[in-house]
Amino acid sequence: MKQFNLDLFRPGDGLTTRNEGGFFGNQIEKNQRKIKDQFGKPLFSVENSRFTHIEVLAIRDNLKPSEFWSVRIAPPKAKLINFPEFYKGRYIKIVRYKDYENFDQLNNVAMWAATHINVPYDFPGILKFILVWVKQHASKWFCSENYIWAHQKVYRNAFGGLEPFKSMPAHGLDERYVDVIWEGRLPK
Repeated sequence: MKQFNLDLFRPGDGLTTRNEGGFFGNQIEKNQRKIKDQFGKPLFSVENSRFTHIEVLAIRDNLKPSEFWSVRIAPPKAKLINFPEFYKGRYIKIVRYKDYENFDQLNNVAMWAATHINVPYDFPGILKFILVWVKQHASKWFCSENYIWAHQKVYRNAFGGLEPFKSMPAHGLDERYVDVIWEGRLPK
């Protein structure tokens, strides 16, 4: 794969992180491996199931080119983070939706994702990965929900029309819809 370089990425690209353990990460990975398609085959590869968080790249700082901000939907509420600093040393993939016509569309994805900054995290939504009977909160968000929703605001049937509240982080790695721009461990 290419050497890490922020110039490869655009606002609207997706950033997904590989599970490094922890209770919720392990549960999400385990449940992503269980999901089957209509033919009873695993929906996600073992590798894609290992990626348990996804977010949208939002904006590159022109004054500080080493800073690239993303919309992190995580407890207690959504916020902007400088992803190269925040995920330093973590294994990530950066993906780009295949059907974009120009970078303005990707910018619009970033703007839609950013509308959820400061929105509280959907704890029931994440608990549904462990306890299927738990209901999600309609006005709160979790990571893959924001990622899919932001794309569908720009690309009408993005991700095959998947309802955002039914999404999981591995949906954002579906090779039918995205290309991997870069993957690897971020420099420390």
